[in-house]
Amino acid sequence: MAVLEAMAAGLPVIASDLACFADHLRHDHNALVVPPGDAAALAAALARLIADPELGRRLGAAALQRVQALDDARIVDQHLADYEALLDAASR
Repeated sequence: MAVLEAMAAGLPVIASDLACFADHLRHDHNALVVPPGDAAALAAALARLIADPELGRRLGAAALQRVQALDDARIVDQHLADYEALLDAASR
């Protein structure tokens, strides 16, 4: 949720390349996407944003547009399915 909240605020996002973000993030379009656990890639992405404020503004604007286009009902349904799966796994 934190990634979507940042996007909804029009902030630039740096996130790991994880399946849960695949539908929402496009590298160099609305986010900077780095490999999970790659501290050097994370540092490089942070350095890019610091060095290029216009990149941050462009990524943030594109991120906001992406969030505005989302289907809220689908997101709620997905969250409910995720929670039900967690509860089911915990009850085993």
